[in-house]
Amino acid sequence: MTRKLIAALAATAAVGLAVPAFAGNLSQPKVEAPVAQPAPVAAAPMMTGDWTGAYAGLSMGYNHATTSPSIGSGSSGQAGIFGGYNYQFGRYVVGGEVGVNKAHANWGGNTLKTSYDAKLRGGVDLGKAMVYGTVGAKHAQDVHGVGTILGAGVDYKLTDRIILGGEADFTRWNNADNAGTDLKDTTLTARVAFKF
Repeated sequence: MTRKLIAALAATAAVGLAVPAFAGNLSQPKVEAPVAQPAPVAAAPMMTGDWTGAYAGLSMGYNHATTSPSIGSGSSGQAGIFGGYNYQFGRYVVGGEVGVNKAHANWGGNTLKTSYDAKLRGGVDLGKAMVYGTVGAKHAQDVHGVGTILGAGVDYKLTDRIILGGEADFTRWNNADNAGTDLKDTTLTARVAFKF
């Protein structure tokens, strides 16, 4: 009986010592790297072109004159000089411009030659480019009265000081020959300006 008791106690002790070996793994625990959270994405800054300042330049292009009622129309090249000032607030640009243009477009028995214009400009800054509209008045040699100008254009900053652009203007004179004939003048010009 004693031998059986000793054998039973020995077996119980062996099982008791073996149980902790099955309770876990003896290898080092693996620690997983923490997952990095992505950095918040900042909104891209708005690009602005800093259009404030005075400018002066040259233009060259095309001039087409027609009349209503029709007494004749004509086209010619056109060259001019201009100068103005822009002021920027936020994304918007406002300014004024004056210019002198030379053309030789015949209309009826007359010729559209030297003209003088004054325009207000309003535009939107797109960074290196600006799109704008114009409204103003034009006086021309041998044309009766003052014409009304409506136009649109785009300027592009080649450098901080040199601006390339293009502009389309439409001018209408009521009673341009003082005999009831209206004159419509369309100009398309390429422009280069220096900003001061």
